[in-house]
Amino acid sequence: MRTPFRCFCVSAFVTALAQPIPAQDAAQLLHRVVDTYKRIPSYHFESESEGGLTTDWTKSWDRGHSIVAVEPGNHVRFETVDQSGRYVVVSDGKTLWRAIGAMHEYSRTPLAGAVLEVTGGGSEGQLALRRLKMAIERYWKLEENLLAAQQLRVEHMDVNGTDLLCTVVRADYSAPRGAEGIHSMTRTFWIDGVRNLIVQEESVTTGNLMPNMPYEYAESRHRTRYTTMITGEPLPDALFAYAPPANYREMDKL
Repeated sequence: MRTPFRCFCVSAFVTALAQPIPAQDAAQLLHRVVDTYKRIPSYHFESESEGGLTTDWTKSWDRGHSIVAVEPGNHVRFETVDQSGRYVVVSDGKTLWRAIGAMHEYSRTPLAGAVLEVTGGGSEGQLALRRLKMAIERYWKLEENLLAAQQLRVEHMDVNGTDLLCTVVRADYSAPRGAEGIHSMTRTFWIDGVRNLIVQEESVTTGNLMPNMPYEYAESRHRTRYTTMITGEPLPDALFAYAPPANYREMDKL
């Protein structure tokens, strides 16, 4: 038989779970996430993304796929394809390979230092390295321009057949310096409660976002969902090998 006291306890427990967690705790969680991504020694992440820009009269949509794998010894694999192009960067510690899908061209460069310190290789070759750097450091600056953070709830997420209990955090940001016309920026993160890794991200930016149409209000929405999240395990050598497609030509500069 259920007693009134037991019903009250259950009700109070459910009510407590529904309450937003203090902003201080949410900000501390974001800090732990940043620290995790900066310190993680080796990883293999794959993600799918989609999003677009909407105005009163137009709507655009795009999707993309990304692979980022890093291991000590200057081992790197980066692949990305989206509306801005298809780029590949691979290093086995001795040779750096870069490929541009739109041009069906690739290059190889002997490595004498860190991959991100390589110079030259043409404008597209350097752009490929900049995009690699952005992918590696994607979550390094979650605390910059942070206005407020709120922990909304916990939610189960599936990553490649593994159930992860995630904490959902909403973060509001001020516009970066030099970014004019932005009215609001919000990012929502689904954070693995065990590893402090982001499983999913949704971002919404509103304002006058198009420089060629400075008075047109627009809303940008994007979502990234991680489908592979491997950390702390030896990664296969094949991940850091590159075999150019038969219809690609080798170039000194891209």
